[in-house]
Amino acid sequence: MSEKLEQQLERWQDASLITDEQSRAIQTFEASRLNPGSRDTEPFVVFKGLSEIFISLGLGFFLMGGFMLSFALGGAIETATPIVLGALSLFLARFYYNNRKMVFPGIVLTLLYSFFVSAAVMRFGFLEEALHTPVLYKSDLLLYVKFIVLAYTALGLILLHYHLTRIPFSVVPIAAAGLVALSVTFNGFLIVIDAAESFPFREDLYIAIIGLAALFFGILNDVRDPKRETAPSRLAFWCHVIAAPALVHTIALDLAGASLEGMLWAVVVLSLAFLLSLIMDRKSFLTSAMIYFVSVLGTTLEGATDLATTGSLIAVFLIGIAVIVMGTWWIEIRKTLMQRLPDFPLKDKMPAWQ
Repeated sequence: MSEKLEQQLERWQDASLITDEQSRAIQTFEASRLNPGSRDTEPFVVFKGLSEIFISLGLGFFLMGGFMLSFALGGAIETATPIVLGALSLFLARFYYNNRKMVFPGIVLTLLYSFFVSAAVMRFGFLEEALHTPVLYKSDLLLYVKFIVLAYTALGLILLHYHLTRIPFSVVPIAAAGLVALSVTFNGFLIVIDAAESFPFREDLYIAIIGLAALFFGILNDVRDPKRETAPSRLAFWCHVIAAPALVHTIALDLAGASLEGMLWAVVVLSLAFLLSLIMDRKSFLTSAMIYFVSVLGTTLEGATDLATTGSLIAVFLIGIAVIVMGTWWIEIRKTLMQRLPDFPLKDKMPAWQ
């Protein structure tokens, strides 16, 4: 796309003649018209210019500075500060993201809002005890109920933030809050009924549930916008970023033991991730899965046997080759795959491959 057209679109946006979504659609159409084979169906925009980073730094210093200052003042001010700053973060997110159409400040303010909500919940209810000393549930059932209320209050407040701002990145703290709520609810329940030892891998199960939920909502929003031009597509992007690491988490931990069985399972899971990414035309799903997988793979090298170290390095080498091939011929590989796959539900709702 020419620089002249890009500048013209920015002027039209500043004059409120077109929306941000309309500008993206025009840019996507122009890029596909000039070079049909290189059209990126998964646009990724975190910030639009240095001004967004500049403003985000100021917001971070201002809000976190106020939070740290409250510790020095103490008393009621220290207690009320997370609530006040959380409300202020929400107001500023609506101003910068919804009114000024700034992406990166919206992301930073979403993280800060989630942090202040967590700080308020912990300060008022000592939620950290629910995570580190859940044995208290056995002696005080009301405490268990209190922790559940606090966990779901935090989740509800973060959901409210998304409802009011529609910032796609909000699904990241929503997933984190959902994981905490699941952990508090079911860990406490198992402890109350003296069944905790019967489910040693429950934390992995909670993470897998969050991953499946994120994948479901990602696909749901993808089929609403197969051309990747509107808000559901951007929401789906972050859902897939969450889903992939959560789904490969258990296999990655098995690999941390550098066992042959773990390696084989890792190959199977990554192959499925490659296949699913091609079907959905979502490089974000595959990218986040590989980053998480390789980061866990790096932990196996320290103190591992020579055989395990060699196997891990070979795995990284082969992953690199696969990524290069897929990245270079993504459109051609996907077209061939989709043509040969039999009909399945939602196949006609996936991005075009013809």
